[in-house]
Parts: sequence; C-alpha cells; structure tokens
Amino acid sequence: MVSGILRSALLGLFVFSLVACSNADFESPRNFRNFSQNLESLSASRELKFAKSSPTKGRAKIFLIAGSEENANFAQEIVEQRLYWLDQGYTADDIACFYALPSDYSYQEDRAQFSVLRPHLADCQHANPKDIFEAIHESGKMGHDFLYLYATSHGSPPFTELLKEKDLSFGTRAFLDGFVRSYPELADQYMLTVDGSPSGRTASLMALAAEYKRGAKPEEVFFTPRYLKAALSSWPAEVQKYIVLQACHSGGFVQDPRTEFQKDLLSSIPNLVAMTASRYDRSSFGCDSGSHRTFFGGAFNDTLLRSEENPDEIRWPQFYRSIKRQVEKLEKLREVETASLPDFIDTRGRGSQIKEESPLNEGGVDVGPSSGNELDENKVGESAEAK
Repeated sequence: MVSGILRSALLGLFVFSLVACSNADFESPRNFRNFSQNLESLSASRELKFAKSSPTKGRAKIFLIAGSEENANFAQEIVEQRLYWLDQGYTADDIACFYALPSDYSYQEDRAQFSVLRPHLADCQHANPKDIFEAIHESGKMGHDFLYLYATSHGSPPFTELLKEKDLSFGTRAFLDGFVRSYPELADQYMLTVDGSPSGRTASLMALAAEYKRGAKPEEVFFTPRYLKAALSSWPAEVQKYIVLQACHSGGFVQDPRTEFQKDLLSSIPNLVAMTASRYDRSSFGCDSGSHRTFFGGAFNDTLLRSEENPDEIRWPQFYRSIKRQVEKLEKLREVETASLPDFIDTRGRGSQIKEESPLNEGGVDVGPSSGNELDENKVGESAEAK
C-alpha cells in the first residue's frame, strides 16, 4: 500500500488496525487455514529471528519475499508457499526465503499469528534488497532450469506521480517534495516496500534513504522495477522466469502506458510470466493488521495448492483468470470502491499478453488436473461454489 511507505517515512512506525488474530496448524500444507484461537500463544515471549547464515549462493531458484514488517499476513503468504514447494519435492537449498523482522509494535498487533509463524521463519533471511538481488544474481550463473519469485508487501507509485494528487496533507506533500528533490533518480520509480537495510536492521524509508545518502548503492536499499529487472536479466534469456508481486501499484513493475516508464518494465525480459495484485494505478487490499492474508495472496496460494503443479506446468493465463475472479468477488463482498485490477504479462513467445480489460470465461477456468474450482478465502481443498 502507498500508505505503508508514507507512514513509515513520516512517522517512523505504522498505524495499525486493532483486529483479533488467529492461530494456525502447519503440520501439512493442506492445513494452511486450520486456524483457531490459542490463548497460550498470545502471551508467548517474542522469539522471531533470522537464520544466522546467508542463503546458499547459487543454489536457490525459488525466491520468497515478505518485504514489509508491518503485518503477519505477508510472512504468512511466504510460509505457505515454502511449505507448498517443499511438498512438491524441492529442497530447502532450492528456496531462498526473506522476511522483515517486525517492530515490537507490529509484533504485538499480530502476536498470535507471528507466534505460529515463528518456527517456519527461522530458516529465512533478513529481507533487504542487497541480499535479495545478490542471491538472484548468483543463482543466475548456476544453470537452473527456471526462476520463480513471489514478493508480498506494500507498494507505491513513483513519488513524482503522488505529488500530482490534489488532496495531500501539508506534511505528506512536504515529505514527497523533499524526497523528489533529494533523490530524483529514485522518485520516478515504482517501489515495493522492503523494510530491511544492508546493515541488518529493520528500517523506515527515511532510514533507508539515509543509508543511500551515506554511500550505499540504490539497489542495496530500494526494491524497484529498475533493480529487479537488472537482477532478473542476469539470468540466461532462455530460462523461464515466473514473477508474482503482491502489492499496491505492483502492476507498475510490468505495464504502464506512459513512455517515461517503459525502460524499467519487466515486460522487456524474454521468457517471463508476471502476475501482479493490482494495476499500475490501483491499490490492492487485505494488507491490514489482523488480516490473515491479503486478498490476492490468499487467492493465489489457495489456487496454487489446488493446482498441485510446478511453475513450468501451470497454465498461467487460466491461473491468472481464476485468481482475478476470486479477488473481484472478495472486493465486491467487502464493498471495495475502486477495484485492484490484477495484471498479467507473458513474454514467452506465444504472442499472448492478457490485459486488464480482457473478458473472462465465467463458465469455469481450468488451471490444472484438479479442474481449478475457485476456493473460499477461508478454506483449502474445498470448492467455494458447492453445487
């Protein structure tokens, strides 16, 4: 969300919704949604931490990133996916997992959920662009057969675009104006929040900007289309690349009709499939404290579990349509005023790019051997439209 970035910059911490959290049973990937309240975990001491060692260089081809420290729902989504890929037969060395250690305040807001996620995050690394992009670069040299990346967080349009809004508060406008003048090379890029700094700390946007000012490279502190594109381009052109971005304005990483943003789009990378939670000019939803998963992330993970396929086996256009329908239903149910419009591109040489306005086959979508029936947000392995 845009608000996630601006709040971290202006206040140094996030403003959260006070909503009850739930607990989970992770004995099997099929139990993602078996949550129940557990009073013992509510009073558990904080024990979240990162793995001590760095990701095995060159070994990973699956990258899972929970960028924002604000909510447990981002960490939830990558834990579910890690369990899924392990269940599919991939090893721990095949998977590089990154998450942002929550602040004390954020931890308390989603304490029950974080407590359950804790053992599943113990092998994950500190989420910061430097380590993420370096891990992708190193793996690109090792002859892997595919690359899969799932990143979930808040997101923002270019700050130069935000400044065009007429209803900004004085403080927000002053901050944006100062950032644009100080960092023009960053202010014209879309941004996905990654709250870790190269120094190993969870940090606000202002703290990250300070590290950049002290000499850090921009790709070491900011997760933008330009720097993600550079990392992905280090892989051989013939390797299939599957990118999923869950964040507000994440479509700005793949499609924006304005000429000035074309050079940084991932759509120029060959053999790439990319799916985003929202169009370049839209917000996505379910990013609040107390939300189990985001709207898009929950739909994506449930559909992935249903398909029981590896990246090269998934029929991505149909997969996208099914997820988009589920998100649309959730947004209608929650009375969202402005739809997120998930986006999709496919550059694998088949000449088929699905656009936001493409008509959907409402009669049913086949995303795999299991027939691809849509799943309810709160269930796994059950049809949301029982006949």
